[in-house]
Amino acid sequence: MTTRTRALGASLLLGLGLGAWPAHADVGDEGATYSPGKAVRRSDFAAGLGLGAVLGSASGYPNELSKLNDSRYEASTGFAAGPGGSFWVGGALRDWAVIGVGLHFSSLSGSGLSSTGTAFIFHLEGYPAFSLGGPFQDLGVFAEFGAGGRTIRKGTDTVADGGLLSVVSVGSVYEVLRLGGHLSGGPMIQLRQEWSESLATTSALAGFRLAFYGGPS
Repeated sequence: MTTRTRALGASLLLGLGLGAWPAHADVGDEGATYSPGKAVRRSDFAAGLGLGAVLGSASGYPNELSKLNDSRYEASTGFAAGPGGSFWVGGALRDWAVIGVGLHFSSLSGSGLSSTGTAFIFHLEGYPAFSLGGPFQDLGVFAEFGAGGRTIRKGTDTVADGGLLSVVSVGSVYEVLRLGGHLSGGPMIQLRQEWSESLATTSALAGFRLAFYGGPS
């Protein structure tokens, strides 16, 4: 390859590079101007507190290898009831998308036994029909994932211990009440499953949820 050929090739490459640069910059500028629009319902800091009545059952074994799945050591509340709720803090990414982290607790009593548990949770909440306006802007669905602990007790004695349990729940909330510029409230329902090798709980919660949103003001 001659010196003249090399020079011609270098000139072509430089020209292509300079020609492509403005086009690349235009694409970047166009993306930088994207705006999702002004929030009308939820934005900025967010927090929620839900409390209600829990119905369900818990059954398990002592967290000892020799007693697992041995019917002589099984403890079950049968159909039971008690209080429950959750608290989380996070942020509203959009009018229709909220995330947070928090704590869930619940208690069940039945058949002479009591079961209490707490869990750290990751909270995901969405308002899938928000674009329809009106009441649909306040009808949300949510899911919570996490891990925690639960025991079953007879009096002061622990008869089953779940160790570290996995926790999954799904629910719905309707923020029908608006209290001032930042508070919302309404009914909520939630289905919840907790499980480990030594204990399992299935429950449903019905109650009231109060939420705070930092914006819009």
